[in-house]
Amino acid sequence: MARLSKKEFAERCGIETKNLAVYIGRGNVIVLDDDSIDDCDQKNRAFIQKRQVNVVRTEPKKTERIEAPQNNDYAGLDLKKTAVQVEKLEQEVRLLKIKEEKLKGVVVPSELIKPVFLQHNQSIITEVHNNSTEFCRIFSKKHTLNVNDVAEMNGELIKWFNTAINKATSLSIKSIENIVNDYSEKKGVGERE
Repeated sequence: MARLSKKEFAERCGIETKNLAVYIGRGNVIVLDDDSIDDCDQKNRAFIQKRQVNVVRTEPKKTERIEAPQNNDYAGLDLKKTAVQVEKLEQEVRLLKIKEEKLKGVVVPSELIKPVFLQHNQSIITEVHNNSTEFCRIFSKKHTLNVNDVAEMNGELIKWFNTAINKATSLSIKSIENIVNDYSEKKGVGERE
């Protein structure tokens, strides 16, 4: 575990100390009780990696302004190599963000939620069906209905239950999809790189 002063941490990230205070205030960088910063902390490490990507990102712009000799293809290859490295680092940062959000419980795959709703609906319908069947038995006993009448009543109940299950399931799935779409649209709003 390497503990860095705020100044050392800011230099490593390629930012000014006054800008570091803003990131600390936002909770993007974690400061220890003794006012030092642990560069092994997961959040701080991700912040360093993100800042280093931004530093690397500016380098190609500087090298693009310098004209390489026409007979030398090495400069072009170096630019391509740097662009590939930057893209790879950006992908790694995105994956780290997703992993961190999953660990915090911010991101839950919607595919995991759908079966819970289906199971919940099915258990409700099963209980209602069992109690309705018992109600039909008691009703038929009180009103002396024959077996065919009771079977017809149970058949109608099953049709109603199946219709209710289908409607409830489709409404639940639409609600989950709406939540996922709203979250994905709003997630990018206000984010800064």
